[in-house]
Amino acid sequence: MEIQADMVRSLDLELQRVRGAIDWEKEARLFDKKWWDNRLLHPGEATLQCVRAYGAAYQDMLKRRHDVEEAKYRRGFGNRCDSLAAFAKHREAASFIHLRQTIDELGLPYSFFFRAAFRYADASKWKHYLPRPNHLRTEEFKLATLKAWKDQLQGGIVLPEHPFFIEPESLDDPLHRLFQGWLCRRIRTRANPHFALADYVYGFSRKPLIAESEAAKYFDEAILRRAYRETLL
Repeated sequence: MEIQADMVRSLDLELQRVRGAIDWEKEARLFDKKWWDNRLLHPGEATLQCVRAYGAAYQDMLKRRHDVEEAKYRRGFGNRCDSLAAFAKHREAASFIHLRQTIDELGLPYSFFFRAAFRYADASKWKHYLPRPNHLRTEEFKLATLKAWKDQLQGGIVLPEHPFFIEPESLDDPLHRLFQGWLCRRIRTRANPHFALADYVYGFSRKPLIAESEAAKYFDEAILRRAYRETLL
């Protein structure tokens, strides 16, 4: 997703209003750790996406714990933080930026992190409290969400949602090549990788996401031949 230069400058200025929260060198280091969808976002846009994911998960938790009607009007981080300018004025803005950076460092999708964190909260000592951003940055919640993510990955291949990754115009883009390598490493953990390779390399039931030359770095020729044969059945 491309962001126009004037929008980037505007996002930079708004973020600078949150004193002490922005470490641009850290943002650069986080790029290779972020979940794939989030690598396409300016840190300002990523923070707003994170706020929205928190709000959605917060509302779901309120529905479970309290009242469905009440949940409609509460998002846990201010009901008027839909712009970066409004967000920058919020008393917990710096805490939330640090939380977003923590999630990026873990490599998790924002929505997954908050759903897993609040499920954990419901089943633990937090069941009588609503975790705030500073709480969610603790080792307790990091370990809980990473465990949930590990369980999710064991259940199957988890893909990003952005069309850049799942409906690619080209398999030669450098960022998409990095994604292909990650996807190959995920497929290697499967008991029968040739089934997934038939889809993701040879397009058996979907648009291919991995160039054959990239797959050859991770799988021997026999496995690739077996995957190709699956498409002929």
